[in-house]
Amino acid sequence: MWPWTLYLLRIIDDAYADFEARVVAARALTGRTKREQVRQYVLEQARPEFRFVDIVAALPDISPATLREALNELAREGKVDSGRGRSAVWRRQGIK
Repeated sequence: MWPWTLYLLRIIDDAYADFEARVVAARALTGRTKREQVRQYVLEQARPEFRFVDIVAALPDISPATLREALNELAREGKVDSGRGRSAVWRRQGIK
């Protein structure tokens, strides 16, 4: 019974940590344009390696087209890099 209990507690702890990160991100993004919100989230709060669907889930009030434009702009500036295809992994530059 203890292994299951420890597993459940770990899941609850992870869920609270994720919730806290989302609340902090939402507070930090208020008062900015949608493109600025995407830039700040990607450069400061997203994981070093992420997928497009992760950004869509984290910023649900921003359209996918705006997200793509902001990510492509960051890629042109050399701040992020991505693979090809639908499930491409994006990476912030300078982070291993």
